[in-house]
Order: sequence, then structure tokens, then C-alpha cells
Amino acid sequence: MVALLGASFLLMLLLPTSCRHNPVASSVPTEMEVFDSFFQGIYDSISSVPRKVRTEALTRMQQCNDSLVYYNYLAVALKTCLSSYDIDSARLLVKQIEEYVRRAPASPGLADLQSECSNMKGNLFARTGHMDSAEYCFRYSYEQRQQGTKVGVLPDILINLADACNRQGKLDRGAYWYRRALLLCDSLGLLSAQKVPIYYGLAQIYSSLRVFELCDYYYDLALRSYGQMLPFEKHFYLNNRGTSYYFRGDYPTAIDYFRRAVALTTTYPDMNYELNLSRINLADCFLRLSLPDSATKYLSLCEPFFRAMKDTTALYYLDTQHIQLALLRKDLSEAARVLDKAVKPSDIDPDLMHIRNRYLRQYYNELGDYRTAYHYLDEDQRLDDSIRNERIRMR
Repeated sequence: MVALLGASFLLMLLLPTSCRHNPVASSVPTEMEVFDSFFQGIYDSISSVPRKVRTEALTRMQQCNDSLVYYNYLAVALKTCLSSYDIDSARLLVKQIEEYVRRAPASPGLADLQSECSNMKGNLFARTGHMDSAEYCFRYSYEQRQQGTKVGVLPDILINLADACNRQGKLDRGAYWYRRALLLCDSLGLLSAQKVPIYYGLAQIYSSLRVFELCDYYYDLALRSYGQMLPFEKHFYLNNRGTSYYFRGDYPTAIDYFRRAVALTTTYPDMNYELNLSRINLADCFLRLSLPDSATKYLSLCEPFFRAMKDTTALYYLDTQHIQLALLRKDLSEAARVLDKAVKPSDIDPDLMHIRNRYLRQYYNELGDYRTAYHYLDEDQRLDDSIRNERIRMR
């Protein structure tokens, strides 16, 4: 599903842990210290009121004399664009920051900014379905951050890198980066609550491997910090735990988690992506329960959003659901029309391929084209073999 789209927990950094500087022997704070103080004060508001934070960051930016601080404020504005899914504005701000980085003299502070920008760029690629490019950006962000001063965010970059690997089916690499992030959390003395995204990631890996005992173990570790989570973190927990029940075939429990995720996001107007993510997952659950009217309700709610975003992963998943919807309604001509116009991403999550193949087998069986139906059965067996190989590799 679109985790089910993988609800990827791609962290956008500039976290409070990154704002640690050595004290300066001066009673007048530097502009960078003022920025750090500002960011610590507004961090929790970025996901709930991003437009308000953006306005304040841009106002403060215009008052800066230090160009590096100026572009750090611009990076905050970029972060708010990602929170509100203003993708076009985010791309524009990435270009502006990249242009500054290219002409500015090298320094640890510039390396921090370069790392931040590359991380944001990786988030942009991830949210439009280009996971190979996202992986490259996160790896580069990690390398740059090691040359900077704000090393407290290194685990968060590794979480993004691990998630990008997961969504390409590179589960062994994803697990490697998550575990490295755990080690960094310990070595940096970070709070246990900051390990929660790592628990999410490892739970996702074991869900993909269908090792649900370990999946539940890591989700239960994350659940201990639910009361301290930000809204987008709570959504991630609810949505992705629902995903794990989908893959167990326990659709009623999955629906319960997805409905809780929808209820959470409806109280935050800027969480449109998260809201529609849970809607698309609900639609597939109702398809699995042969309830086409309920599935149609949620598809009609989320489809305009994803088509406007041009998120290739979501569009692939929407097409998959429309194929199954047509099959439930015994409309083979509609299924053929959807297939003919379906998006064809260059890379796609193996779990989503599995779901598509299952519906295609049904479609070709109903057409009487058993050779093609067998082809998709063979493809599923190949994917299952890949999962078994990943299990062996991770022992």
C-alpha cells in the first residue's frame, strides 16, 4: 500500500537537537544564535501551522546582515513548504539555496546548510515517487553534515536514507542505516523519544518481510512515546501500523487504524497529504472486502489531490485500485481502459507491485488469457523469493 504508499517518515531536519553551539563569550547574541533560539521556539508549530511559521521566517530573513543566517531562515521557509505540500514553492527555494551554496566560501556552517538543502531535496524526490534520486540526496546530506557543526541531526538523515532504501526494496540496506542511526543516537546521548522514527522504520522492514512478531515489537516500542509525538508522527504510527494489518489480511483492524489516522488529520488543515494517504489506504481495504461503494467514496476524496501532485507512486496505486474496482463491478472493458492509460513509473515499491499483480491475475483469468495470468503469478513468486532472500540476508 502507499505505506501503503509506504507512508514514508521522511524527516525534514532542522530539529532542535541541531541547534547546539558552543557558547560565545559575548553578551550580544550573534545572528546565528538568534536564529537557533527562534527555531527552537517554533519547531513544534511547523507541522501544525506551517504558513504562520513561514511568514515569520521570511520576515526575520529580511532583517539579516549575515548571508548564511539569511539562507538558514530560507531553509525554514522551505521546510514549511514541504509540511504544507506546496511542492512548486519548495522546488524554487531549493534552487535559491543551492545557488547560494555554490558561490559561498566553504565553512562548517555552509556544510550544515548544504546538508539541510540536500535533505529537503531528497524529500521532494521522495514525495513525487523518485526514490533513487531521494536516496542519492540523503546520502549526500549525510556526507555534508559530517563536515558541519550540527551533528545532532545525523541520525535523522540516516532515517531518511534508510526509508528511501526500504521503498526501493533494499531492505537489508535500510536495516543497516536504521541500526547505524540507533548507534549514533546512543553515542550522541539523544533521548529515547528521538529513537521512535527508527522503531517505525524497523517495524516497516519487518512488515515488508512479513515477520509480524518483530514488526509489532518495534511498533510497541514506538507506542510508548505516543503522547509526546507531534501530529505527523502520530499519523505515521496509525497509518503504518494499519498497513501491517493489511498485509496480514486483517482488513477490519487495518480500517480501524486508518480511520483513526483520518480523524487525527482532519483537525490539522495543512496535513492534506497525510489525510489523503489514509483515504487511499482505506479504499484498498474496502476493495479487499468486496465493498466497491465504500472504496469509491474514499477514492473520489483522495484522487484529485494525488493527481494534482503528480505523485507517480500514488498514481500507480490509484490505477491499481481502479482495476480492482472495475473487476468487482464485472466491467472488463473499464479495467482494460485503466490498464491502457495507467502510469508506468521507473521504480515502484515491491509491495505495490504485489498488489497490482494480484489484481492483474484476476483480470487475465477472467479474460481467459491464462498464459498472461500465469506470467503475473510467476512475477509474484519472484517477489516472494526476493523477500525470502532478504530474510536470510538479515539473519
